[in-house]
Amino acid sequence: LPDSEYPSNGEGGLNAPHRSNPIIYERILNERVNRLLREEQIKYQKLADLSQDITFIWSRDSGLLRFSTEFSHIFGMDSVFPDASILLEPNQLLPEKDRLELKKQLTALPPRTAQIQMQLQLIHVDGKPRWYEVYIRFFWDETGYSQTYCSSFIGKLTCIDERKLQTLQWKQEATFDYLTGLYRRSGMDMELQQLTGQPEKFALLYMDVDHFKQINDQRGHLFGDKFLKAFADILRSNLR
Repeated sequence: LPDSEYPSNGEGGLNAPHRSNPIIYERILNERVNRLLREEQIKYQKLADLSQDITFIWSRDSGLLRFSTEFSHIFGMDSVFPDASILLEPNQLLPEKDRLELKKQLTALPPRTAQIQMQLQLIHVDGKPRWYEVYIRFFWDETGYSQTYCSSFIGKLTCIDERKLQTLQWKQEATFDYLTGLYRRSGMDMELQQLTGQPEKFALLYMDVDHFKQINDQRGHLFGDKFLKAFADILRSNLR
């Protein structure tokens, strides 16, 4: 029934006669709560549409994972998933490596974890992967039986593709020699640190090119560059 048929007591509450009827009283409260929830959902959706980020929300009650409308335009998929676990199975949104990393992060999530933040690639509607920063904020509930479960979560996807590619390029330039593609000193140091921290055995081979100065002096530096590049190709094809 419309709210007008249940007069207010002047303070936003219900008149005493309606409180005396538990069924009517509960029905009125449920209607008002549901209306307020719908209004909040509409506000959230409008706010999400104004954001440059792609936002999402999941609730255990509905089981639905909802993304802001921009999600459909960018990824060519429905913005509402009937089950959030779909994204943990093979799908067209996540490259396999990133899907497994996301699954690993979520399945190993300790109870009461407030939030996680990670970077992964998502496949756009044109079939090309782009880098995104994923932020997820979790909300936990106590069941009363000494059990804790996630009741809902919200989050956002921020495209960082240009920044990530620039960072990767800088890392590539700092790690590898631009001419030969072999490690620079800093890159070699990082590789050795990783290898020495692992149980597997490895070998380190020192090599030198005899009389390389004569090659530069007699044939020129351009020829010397070609020589170094060819030498690096030989190393790569014979060593690992």
